[in-house]
Amino acid sequence: MNTYRDELQKLNSYIENNKLKHSIFSIMIYKFLFWIKTRFNKKDGYIDFMSKNRDSTNIIDMLNVLYDIIIDVKEQIDLKKEAIDKFNELEELLLLLLNNLDCVIRINPHIIYDEEDENEENNKLNGNLIHKIENLLSIEQYIED
Repeated sequence: MNTYRDELQKLNSYIENNKLKHSIFSIMIYKFLFWIKTRFNKKDGYIDFMSKNRDSTNIIDMLNVLYDIIIDVKEQIDLKKEAIDKFNELEELLLLLLNNLDCVIRINPHIIYDEEDENEENNKLNGNLIHKIENLLSIEQYIED
């Protein structure tokens, strides 16, 4: 069974035929980061500063940068309530994923993954966190009509 770390490492950027190739997931992260930069009027170099000492080809590093930036702009959010709720859910799922990189991806509801009492965090680990985060990275849901 694959862990989140295993699955995320498959999404790292790589070089092929002297060109840098990105996964769709990493492109979604870059697009979301650019949206945050423009939406919250951050200066040029903001993302570079926040990603200092991180590898932009490593998806786990990029998720850490995304989490750090979300924490940084959280107090400046002036979106609709539904968008704020999704933004907060994205923050929560990123932290859960980053804290559970070595957990097995729980996609089969018929498998008992551990004998612990079911708590809220374990319930949130059910399903694929990567897909949940991917859905929350869709910028369209944060843009006001």
